[in-house]
Amino acid sequence: MGTSGVPMAVDDWIGASRADDNDLKDLVGKLFEEYIVNEIPIRLIHISEDSQGPNFKLVDRTFVEEHFKSVPNEIYEEFRDKRLVDWEDSIRERVKKALRYAIFSHRWLSSEPSYQDMSTEPMKFRAEPEPKWKKLQEFCRKAKDDHGCEFAWSDTCCIDKTKSAELDESIRSMFRWYRNSYICIAHLSETGNLAALERQQRGEKVGGAKVDTWFTRGWTLQELLAPPQIKFYGTNWEPLVPLDEFLSKILNRSHLAQIECRKRCCGHRRGEQLVPKISHILSSEYSMSAS
Repeated sequence: MGTSGVPMAVDDWIGASRADDNDLKDLVGKLFEEYIVNEIPIRLIHISEDSQGPNFKLVDRTFVEEHFKSVPNEIYEEFRDKRLVDWEDSIRERVKKALRYAIFSHRWLSSEPSYQDMSTEPMKFRAEPEPKWKKLQEFCRKAKDDHGCEFAWSDTCCIDKTKSAELDESIRSMFRWYRNSYICIAHLSETGNLAALERQQRGEKVGGAKVDTWFTRGWTLQELLAPPQIKFYGTNWEPLVPLDEFLSKILNRSHLAQIECRKRCCGHRRGEQLVPKISHILSSEYSMSAS
């Protein structure tokens, strides 16, 4: 009997075992359902395309489970002849790989699409959208076209903020949702291109801002530390590729901030409680990079 409660056929591999077929199938189904309920956001944006072009709609976990209903059997077929030491962790990782979604890191505009603005019916990408829809559309476009994600999450429209229980769960789960994402897409709205970024690094004002506001947000450090990978885009959604290396240096220098954030992120309810003086840490590190 394995640690997961699944009967195992032990072979001559040290520490490795092979699961009984029926019990393996049950285990995969159980972990698949648990992952959807506990590890992904309450709602996601589903991005698809038809003959008239791309569209998106808001969906819940039930939709996600139905969309990926073939995954448990695929995992079962893939794992049935394997010999593993830790079955549950291996299956969870495989579920996570299949249920991938992009997550958004951005500075809020004065007006953003809300949960109430979204629809559970497909909404067409608009040719000339107003700014708040343009940002959401571009995020969805990058998620699908650049990173192959059919699902995406944005804090502006995927949380019903009129429901206190949902808002509370979302805030408490935020770090986990970013951690479980396939990729985090960060939009630096005040950084047009790499030249502008370099001027900011030298301490020069760009468009009235010495440092892009994204760096001084209360949630920024969490959104840097949690995701497995992060991709940066500028004002007009051009990729800011060297920023990946730059921020790796920041995080290496801010080792204590990383430790503090990892200790606190999962337990706190408000972004400003994650790490004391997050904004000061980020803006100071960013300004020091020119020296």
